[in-house]
Amino acid sequence: MRFAAPISALAFAVVALAQDQTIHVGNNGTGSGLFFSPQFVNATANSTITFVFDTPSTNHTVAQSSFAKPCEPLANGFDSGYTPGAAGVAAPTWNLTVTDASKPIWFYCAQPTKTHCIAGMVGGINVPAPPATNDGSAFIALATGASSIVQPVPALSGVGAFASAAPSATAPASSGSGSSSGTSSGSSPSSTGNAAAAVGVSGGFVAALAAVFGVALL
Repeated sequence: MRFAAPISALAFAVVALAQDQTIHVGNNGTGSGLFFSPQFVNATANSTITFVFDTPSTNHTVAQSSFAKPCEPLANGFDSGYTPGAAGVAAPTWNLTVTDASKPIWFYCAQPTKTHCIAGMVGGINVPAPPATNDGSAFIALATGASSIVQPVPALSGVGAFASAAPSATAPASSGSGSSSGTSSGSSPSSTGNAAAAVGVSGGFVAALAAVFGVALL
């Protein structure tokens, strides 16, 4: 009982630090298309970005890129692997944990059918505000001006963020599935080598906060 107050303070600090966000892949709530919705979000370190693949008859990927090369995978970057969209109550989701909120995290869809990235299907986390030379509009302009899309290799660990598991059908889909964008999963690259590898960081994070608050974790 003597640890109740400090532990409550610790729990409050964890909640206060988290700035979780949800991004719909190919679905903006009113219909399907080649976009992430919202396209750009802000998030604190240790918060979770949940990508929801809730667009039927599509097959998208969330691949990390650099600002300079929006349609090419970043070295040692994350990639969800191709994930077919679903309608109903079991749309696949992919949880990405932000580990470094001090730098922008850029991503794109590598689907070559209809050249998704070149069509503007890109996004970012903690993107500089306009009129920065590397703001969201500049990133989109570079993507739409790209000549090709480079295919990534599925990976859970990225630069400034990581996922603890491959996409899984665990969350409800958006109510606005809309019509198909014409990108069928049958004509898309398959997701090979999309193995999950659990990354245990939560324990270390809580322990670090406990140290700050002087709480003994028993």
